[in-house]
Amino acid sequence: MSETNLGNEQAQASRPRGVRRKERSDQYQSDSDRAETSQPTSSVAGRESQRTDRAVGKRISRFQSRGQIAGGILRQLLVKADNQLAKVENRLQQLEIERQNLEEEREQAQQERQQLQTLLENLQQTIQENP
Repeated sequence: MSETNLGNEQAQASRPRGVRRKERSDQYQSDSDRAETSQPTSSVAGRESQRTDRAVGKRISRFQSRGQIAGGILRQLLVKADNQLAKVENRLQQLEIERQNLEEEREQAQQERQQLQTLLENLQQTIQENP
């Protein structure tokens, strides 16, 4: 076996460098030709692309359905937020009306107090004048 290798090495050494390079490049080309033949044929590649298209289609439909679900959830949250906002605004209006009523009652109480104070002063004057 070593004799065969020695014979090949001697034969290669006797060839000029350009010839050796060309032989090596031919070897690489033949390897690349083999790689091309090992690639799938167009019908197999077509099936794979169909599988890929289906997988992508399923992913897209999953994303679309997830998007629809998320959109539905967001719409529900918006409706809930709108309802809560309406309740808060309604309660705010009720409190404002109650505040106005209390303010009016306070003003009336102050007027009554003022009138009672005036009556008390008049009564005290009358008592002092008529012993």
